[in-house]
Parts: sequence; structure tokens; C-alpha cells
Amino acid sequence: CENADVKIIKSKEEFYDIEDKNLRVFYDADNVDLSSCWLKRVKSLKFRKGVKVGLSYALDLPKDLDFSMCSEVGLTCCNLKGISLKFRDGAMVYLSKTTNLPKELDVSMCSYVDLSSCNLEGIELKFREGAEVRLCGAENLPKDLDVSMCSMVDLSGCDLKGMKLKFRERAKVYLDSAENLPKELDFSMCSKADLECCDLSGVEKITFREGARVDLGYAKNLPKELDLSMCSKVSLKGCDLDGVERIKFREGAEVDLSFAENLPEDLDFSMCSKVNLRYCDLKGVEKIKFKDKEQEEEFMKDAGNFTGKVEYVGDDEKGKVMPMNNDGMEM
Repeated sequence: CENADVKIIKSKEEFYDIEDKNLRVFYDADNVDLSSCWLKRVKSLKFRKGVKVGLSYALDLPKDLDFSMCSEVGLTCCNLKGISLKFRDGAMVYLSKTTNLPKELDVSMCSYVDLSSCNLEGIELKFREGAEVRLCGAENLPKDLDVSMCSMVDLSGCDLKGMKLKFRERAKVYLDSAENLPKELDFSMCSKADLECCDLSGVEKITFREGARVDLGYAKNLPKELDLSMCSKVSLKGCDLDGVERIKFREGAEVDLSFAENLPEDLDFSMCSKVNLRYCDLKGVEKIKFKDKEQEEEFMKDAGNFTGKVEYVGDDEKGKVMPMNNDGMEM
């Protein structure tokens, strides 16, 4: 029950009505929303077991802040100077854009961790087995960062210089717009690999898992021999494929080449189940293989500037070559 030492409140409205200073507050509710609140009058703040707490953009957080009972904690854009954090086993924790993270930050028990756009200088990070981790745009990542236990890893927009990345079985990995990628990218364990908008000029080897979903949309400086024969779904949307001499696809693959340009001279889509060539510039492509005429008609919708030859490799028209005129129509 409420006493002189502890003020029990059940809503944001009750919190606003507090007039005393240096109060010890117990928030007795399943969902706590104190986002954007000024907490200067509060000396300590505690919560009910299993509660979801939102303190994003809150100001003057109390030093005595106990999240050890909370299932979900939101501290986006908070200043954590002088505050120590302790989380519940399995908690989901949102710390995106927080400042002054404690050096002893421990998220090893959390099922979900968002440290996007944080300065991680001097912080040692350890993650729980199977955790989902977002570090997109984070600065000063530890060089010994270990994400090998994470089921989902988002390092989008991060500088990965000097880092060695090892991923968990069936992990989903997001590296879109990341810089200074390692020379060897091993996604052989990953069910999904996102390299959208990456510069692959320094990458010497990339390996993918059988049946993986891979996004290379708008990526630059792709390898001369682009082996996607393991991938079930591939996006090369908007890519400039200048310098790529050969692309190899998987049987039954779904491929997106919309808005792509400078494709290899010889393309084989005969094994693909679906190919999107919408607004793809096929100038310079000399030959395209399809399974049959039906596949050609389906895949070539809205493709542009194709003056090469079409070859069918289906049972009925195997080896049949159809020259094209300047309008992309059969002659």
C-alpha cells in the first residue's frame, strides 16, 4: 500500500498530478508510458513484474531506475549519464540514439536489443543466444564484436573496418549501406543476407547458404563472376552491373533485375521461376536463354533496349534461336 516513502501511481495523468519532490514512485500498471516526461521530481522509479515501459525522450531520469522486472524497456533518445541499467532475462530493450551509455552496459540476457545510432566506444557487448540485435548506424563498434549467437543482426550503415563477422545458423543479416566490408563475406549460415547499396569493391569472396534470400539492390562493384546459384530469391534491383561477366542463378530462383543496367552479354534465365526485368536496360546483351516462349513473354515485360537473340532450352523448342529486331520483336 502507499506510504510516506513510496507514491503509487497507475497512469500518466496521476504522474502529472505529482507536486512533491524527491519521491520514490511505484508505477502500478501493465503498460507504462512516460515518454517525453520530465522526471526531475522523481528520486526512484520501480515497476510491476512483466510490465512494458516507455521512457523514450524522457528528461532527467532518476539515478535509481529499476528495470529488472520489465519485459520491455524503451529508452530511445534518452541521456543515461550516471544511470546504471539492469534488465530482466528475455527483455526487449530499445536504446536507439541514447547518449552516455554506461560502460558496464549488460544486455547479455536480452532477447531483443536496439542500439542503433549509439556511440559504443569503450562498451563491451555480449549477446544472448538467439537474440535479435540492431546496431544500424552505431559508431565505434568494438573490433571483437561477436554476433555469432544472434538470430538477427542489423549492421546497416556501420563502418566494419577491421571486423571479422561470423553468423549463426539461419541468421538474418542486414548490412545495407555498410562501409569497409571484410574481404571475405561468409553468409553460408544465413537464411537472409541484405547488402543493399553496398560498395563491394574490396570484397574478394562471397558465399551464400542453400536457399538463401539475398538483396544486392543498388549495390556497386559486384564481382566479375557473380555466383547466386545457392539463392532462392535475389534482388539486383537498380544495380550497375558493369564489370560483371557472368551471373549464375539457382533452379527455381526468383530474380529482380528491375531498373538494372550494363548486364552481361550472355544471360540464362531458363532455370528461374520468376524474373522481373521491368525498366531493365538490356543494351549490350547479346543472348538471353529462356525455358520456353511462355517464360520469355512473362519475364520480358517492360524490359528495354534489347536487340540480341533469344534462345529457348525447353523440351519443345530446345536450341531454337529467335533473332530480335531493334524494337525487341521477333523477326
